[in-house]
Amino acid sequence: MHLNRMFCLLSAISLLLCVLGCLASCSDDDDDDSDNNVDDAANDDADDDVNDDSINDDVDDDANDDIDDDCVDDDTMGDDDSADDDDTGDDDDTGPSTVDCEPYGYGDAPNIIRGPYLQHVTKTTIRIMWQTDRDSNSVIRFGATEDLGFYQCDLEPVRKHEVEVEKLDADSSYYYSVRSDGAQSETNTFSTAPNEDSPFSFVVYGDNRTQPQEHALVVGGITAESPDLVLNVGDIIEDGWSFWQYDQQFFNQTGDLMKTTPFYVSIGNHEAESFFYYKLFSFPGNELWYSFDYGNSRFIALNSNWNYTQGSLQYNWFESQLQSAQADQLEWLFVYCHHPAWTEGGGGTEDMRTSIVPLMELYGVDAWFSGHVHDYERGELNGVTHVITGGGGASLSGWSHDIEFITVYESRHHFVKVEVTGTSATFSAIDPAGTVFDTFTLDH
Repeated sequence: MHLNRMFCLLSAISLLLCVLGCLASCSDDDDDDSDNNVDDAANDDADDDVNDDSINDDVDDDANDDIDDDCVDDDTMGDDDSADDDDTGDDDDTGPSTVDCEPYGYGDAPNIIRGPYLQHVTKTTIRIMWQTDRDSNSVIRFGATEDLGFYQCDLEPVRKHEVEVEKLDADSSYYYSVRSDGAQSETNTFSTAPNEDSPFSFVVYGDNRTQPQEHALVVGGITAESPDLVLNVGDIIEDGWSFWQYDQQFFNQTGDLMKTTPFYVSIGNHEAESFFYYKLFSFPGNELWYSFDYGNSRFIALNSNWNYTQGSLQYNWFESQLQSAQADQLEWLFVYCHHPAWTEGGGGTEDMRTSIVPLMELYGVDAWFSGHVHDYERGELNGVTHVITGGGGASLSGWSHDIEFITVYESRHHFVKVEVTGTSATFSAIDPAGTVFDTFTLDH
């Protein structure tokens, strides 16, 4: 009898626990369509700093997700975007975010110790980098006016900041400012890549290492020309593994210019394929060698430190870039890298003559820019214009060879400006004082 009572009592307790458990599980229903979504809205605020999809959060909190979606690239985070979204920025109804997505309360503001500076630019995107002296988040405020009504951000605390601003209009100018946990830069400007029928200009120079004061003079001359892009053919510092030299010999001189003008570097031998180099810059593709289109032109940056002989990975990639349908449709093909094939000031590279040069001649490259020797040289061979622009600041080279097709040679600090207007491209070699000491035009 006592055993029966005990059994009934235990059964009643078990049933009561089941009922209580059921009530508890039903009281916090994550379905926003129900009446029990008040608790979700409050609790989900903590989730908004991360991607909801990554934690399998099944809450359909549309209001809070507006913040998440504007702080990350929608197409890389698993969002259920429509098939029509082609990353051009033209078909997104919402456009850039107007929601300030920076969380506050991280304590004292860090110091911005480098940048901001502009990197890879397209018609609808641009990459902006900067560095702080401690880990902090990355926020970019931007807009068509100085009111800076839009935001792009990355909430992960880092010291090296890199954010790609998206959903921009082609051939347009914007104001921007960067912010990290309260530290904020001044307001600067950037422009997106132009349409194919718009004129533009770019500057090429290199070998600015070792003599910062001479480099500063060259950069002053470049700034006065207001180019849309700057290309560098490498040897930006003396020792790529000496981190402090990146500021002393490069960023201290180029900092103001890089705030408003995208820079693309083709690595030189003095960078020594260092970890620091690849962390400080952001280029398309694998960053060892890369290409990009700007206006009516394709630019191809080779890495002459790596194997580029026939059959190598880089050689095959280079040929695929030259023979692509897009390259064929563009008006101009420009190639740049560090080592030249021939030079009056120091010989040249035999492997370039037997591998890269024949490809450029075969596929109609218009101009090839290189450096390594510290002078200016120009010549035309089998339809390709060779330009050596290694006068960016390092001690100058003297004449040591006699290359027949190189018809212009100057041992002076300089840069080369190229103005592209449709089927015409005008090249000007300019010294730091603004003197144009060589000029020529290519027409298609």
